[in-house]
Amino acid sequence: MRQALFLKVRDDLPSEELTVERLEKLEDYHKARGGDGRLRMSRKDPRFWPAVGVVLDVLYALDGRVADAAAALGVSTGNLISFLETDPKVWGEVNILRTRFGQKPLHT
Repeated sequence: MRQALFLKVRDDLPSEELTVERLEKLEDYHKARGGDGRLRMSRKDPRFWPAVGVVLDVLYALDGRVADAAAALGVSTGNLISFLETDPKVWGEVNILRTRFGQKPLHT
């Protein structure tokens, strides 16, 4: 149930919140980043699903553009894609968001 909430319920993020400085202050995102600033955790990690929620909120706010979301989150596009690939349901939700905004689906 909790997982479904993080996958399907989006919080609207105003454009002024879409900066590395502001997003790093979000507890669910800040706790998920390693000492090197990267997103690197398994889906069994208790920080995983809250971080997924933040990442999907950012993707939603940026019309599904992965490179723009990665820049706002302060990670590389490759790191963000690797994080999104961690769980097939997350990957599927990303592609649903991208399709909604006229973006091509991502492929593994």
